[in-house]
Amino acid sequence: MYIDGFTAGTLPPKASIREIRINQNPFSAEYDKLGYGRIEILTKPGTDQFHGQVYFSGTTAAFNARNPFGTLPPGTPPPDNHSTQYSGNIGGPLSKKASLFFNAEGRDVIDLKIVSTKSFVDPNTFQIVPFSDIVPNPGRRYEISPRLDYQLTPTNTAHGAIPVFSQYRRNEGTGQFNLANQGSTSSMPNILCKSAIPQVVNAKIINETRFQFLRTTAIQTPVSTTPTIQVQGAFTSGGNVQGVLNDALNRYELQNYTSMAAGKHFVKFGVRVRSNRDENFETANFNGNFSFGSRVTPPPKRILYGPQRGAHGNPGIPAVGDGLGEWTDCSESD
Repeated sequence: MYIDGFTAGTLPPKASIREIRINQNPFSAEYDKLGYGRIEILTKPGTDQFHGQVYFSGTTAAFNARNPFGTLPPGTPPPDNHSTQYSGNIGGPLSKKASLFFNAEGRDVIDLKIVSTKSFVDPNTFQIVPFSDIVPNPGRRYEISPRLDYQLTPTNTAHGAIPVFSQYRRNEGTGQFNLANQGSTSSMPNILCKSAIPQVVNAKIINETRFQFLRTTAIQTPVSTTPTIQVQGAFTSGGNVQGVLNDALNRYELQNYTSMAAGKHFVKFGVRVRSNRDENFETANFNGNFSFGSRVTPPPKRILYGPQRGAHGNPGIPAVGDGLGEWTDCSESD
């Protein structure tokens, strides 16, 4: 999928889409691989008059049925459970030479994670008792997409866009046998900057220069970093084994293509340069893991008596970085 001629983009909002092209020329030399299944999406510029729309919907906890397996102590109010969804856009002229299109949309969700186990060790009495809990699992997702078009000269125009996308989730990883301290907060903020300058050289030649910068980030922060305690078939407590994650990927892409009509032929040639840089910091399994089997009596034909036990950890280096560059030139005649 290509967004305004670039790869690695996210699907734009429906209101921002002007045109969708599918398999226009699968064997074009411009493509780095066969174009079967190639989908090109072009976004809208601003218009000569102001237009816009707004949308909002939501649900409330009063109309949402609760999970029957989630129980709380008497007198404890249950966590909230609702969702809201909203979107809006506006486009129009800024001057005789400039126009703007702005779109924003998002969704807020407060979901619930149910913890339910029949074999939980009470930390006060050390007795095996049933345990149930309801853990709130809020999340938010939003995207803001502004685009500006400007006419530099009668034969030279430019447009630029800075879409921002982010999603957030709290208490991920909890539920079923995983207690609340197994949760983690995850977020994925992304920012994209792209611009294009098409130029009409003369009646037969058109040149276009495009540039894109994309930064995608994945962040995960656990509720606890203490060692994980896992009792198979009963419960999992302590810190989350996935640990801390901080991953940042920077993508750069520059394109320049020239198209010309030469008699009965249509000639196109150009160059594309890409560069990727990824930096990752991850502490998965660094907190250690204590695992206990659920068998009370020893298995047959084994010398080791009592429940099986094990301790595991990862003493490695949590940070790593990598980069990749690519240069591609092409020419074709139809």
